[in-house]
Amino acid sequence: MAIKRNDPCPCGSGKKYKKCCLQKESIIQLHEVKEEKFFQAKQALVLQVRDFITKQVPPTSYYQLQSEFKKRTNYKIEERLVKGLFQYWLYFFHRFENGLRGIEWFIRETGGRLSEDERKMADTWNTLTPRIVQCVEKQDETLTFEDVFTSETFKVANSKENVPYFAPWFGTITMLEPFEDLHYFNGVRSLEGPDGVARAMAKVQALVEEKKQDHQQILLDYYPEILTALMFDEQRENQPDQEIVEYILHYQVEDELKLTSFLQEQQSFEIDVWEDEKKQGSLAGSWYQYTDSEFSQPVFLAEVYGKLFIEKNRLKYNSLALEHVNEFKAMIQDLLDRGVLTFLEEETSRFTIPFQAEIRDVMVTLDNDTPKYVALYAQNDIRFVFDRPLRQFDGLSIMELVKAGRFDDADNLLKQIEYNMYLQVKKQFDKVEITADYNSMRKKLGLPLSPFVTGGEARTSTLEVVKANQPVVNEKDIEYLEQLGFTPDTVNNFYSDDIVQFYKEKTDGKSEGTIRKYRSSLFDLRIILESYPTLTSWAECNNEEFWTKVIEKDFPALYETLSKTAIKDFTSTIKAFAKWLK
Repeated sequence: MAIKRNDPCPCGSGKKYKKCCLQKESIIQLHEVKEEKFFQAKQALVLQVRDFITKQVPPTSYYQLQSEFKKRTNYKIEERLVKGLFQYWLYFFHRFENGLRGIEWFIRETGGRLSEDERKMADTWNTLTPRIVQCVEKQDETLTFEDVFTSETFKVANSKENVPYFAPWFGTITMLEPFEDLHYFNGVRSLEGPDGVARAMAKVQALVEEKKQDHQQILLDYYPEILTALMFDEQRENQPDQEIVEYILHYQVEDELKLTSFLQEQQSFEIDVWEDEKKQGSLAGSWYQYTDSEFSQPVFLAEVYGKLFIEKNRLKYNSLALEHVNEFKAMIQDLLDRGVLTFLEEETSRFTIPFQAEIRDVMVTLDNDTPKYVALYAQNDIRFVFDRPLRQFDGLSIMELVKAGRFDDADNLLKQIEYNMYLQVKKQFDKVEITADYNSMRKKLGLPLSPFVTGGEARTSTLEVVKANQPVVNEKDIEYLEQLGFTPDTVNNFYSDDIVQFYKEKTDGKSEGTIRKYRSSLFDLRIILESYPTLTSWAECNNEEFWTKVIEKDFPALYETLSKTAIKDFTSTIKAFAKWLK
């Protein structure tokens, strides 16, 4: 039913429709009409500049310039994009032999023949300066972009023709043209993520230092090089791929009933498919609960350590981590001893992934009313990698970056993660109704909050362990673990299996004196290693300095007095253990 001019406005303001939303709609429609005419005028003037340059520059020189542009961009830009970017450079950045840029040359030769509106627009173009800008705020009708060098901000029209898509923190190198109290991008641009913006900034700063010129002149003179830095991460492209190894174990099932009964008793085993002819499950780590103030129900998730398949009296176990392969072997050792399983073979499959990529297999459960994209937020929660070393930052974690005063690096890392997640959700679900939460982590790190996070400052989320996975221990090893002082809290440390296996080998069938020597020495070694909670692998102990400290400082510090025999026993045991590890 149509709303009449004198009817109450449906927005509930109490005013008549003609005095309220009808006026607003008229203003919006008027702006849209003006904006459309503005774009048409821009397009018409660009065609005039193009025709002028085409007539003035001989074909041979034109192709040489095109070749120069491609060379200066390292031939990286796709053909579908290179034409527009090249023409933009030719009209607004490149200086011809007469010392003029394309737009300057155009105005000098044709300015007198332009209409008043055309001349006004051309003169505006001539005054524009290139900038590297980054989006720092989003409103309904506008986006706020900030000049990364001057910190000036610009309200940019958030229309499809001006900004074809949105993503948090995206940016570009461009010229901003004012119109109707807003700004519009002038010419062709490539909108890239925070990493691209940071690379472009770094390129400008390096050229400023090298050429001894201000950043404005550098942006004009080295547009192709800066554009390449914005669009491509050459350092990452030159990094070698990671090799990933998949371990595959094969067994003959001799007693399926006992096998399935055993698996279902394991706390870490999760059933995926359980049919007469086909059974499939996963061995999982600890279960986490993700809660978010924007969603009423929590999400539960766990990392998958390996997948298990039972079909036609064969069992197959796949895992990407050798430690989880060894855990599985320990878990089923009793089944092998009792003849429930017979080992057939172990094979490996190798493939490569990009240097900074990571493979994670995660199982997720969520309420039917919870949007599916929340599973992405939970399994990619930044708290999972909060303390994890980052290859691109010399092995420092996010927290360590902040502690080291590298606030910009930490801030930009979170920006890039937020940017990537937004685009991933947009691609899979077509729109982003509620964003992921990065403000909880920013509060913890003392970094500025993101204006793009739904809920703003009030947004909160948590990630907590709700069911800790108990380490897999071979029952036959329990006695040895207890002798060496391991507890349920420490039995899963990286060194526990090696110490136990070494102890078993060295004491099997030996005298009480030999057993006592190795038990006492390895008991002390365990205490010493537990005093280094940041150690995660033997690779971090692979140096003479570490073991010298263990023998000469850490071991004596455990006792008020030491006999020569105790020192000799400990030293010989450590040397034998180090040799055994190799």
